[in-house]
Amino acid sequence: MRMALANEMTDIDLDVLQGTWSVAQYLALTAQTNRLIEYTDGVIEVLPMPTDKHQAMLEVLFLALRAHVERFGGKVRFAYQSRFQIGDPPKTCLVRVFVDVDSVPPVVVTVYRTSKVAKYWRTR
Repeated sequence: MRMALANEMTDIDLDVLQGTWSVAQYLALTAQTNRLIEYTDGVIEVLPMPTDKHQAMLEVLFLALRAHVERFGGKVRFAYQSRFQIGDPPKTCLVRVFVDVDSVPPVVVTVYRTSKVAKYWRTR
């Protein structure tokens, strides 16, 4: 992975560090880049940036879903979620936020925390 750290381009070999990353290190890394990076149990994964084709396909699917749902008087809501650890010993939880994106400004409809991470978060 190649990143600009302290305004200088730096190559980082992530394989050497896999399994040893701390949450603090992950947060420090993500604060210095706009890359999509996931963290699980000391391992980080740099995700590829979505391509224009990928984004266009998502738009087509979203517009088709919205048209279908609106025919029945419904609304399309977006779900945002993030894993985090809480407690001692740490327990992994998931916070889920549902947003009505058609409202101006967008409105948060529901926020909740769940320990059922496997149900809502796919892991490899």
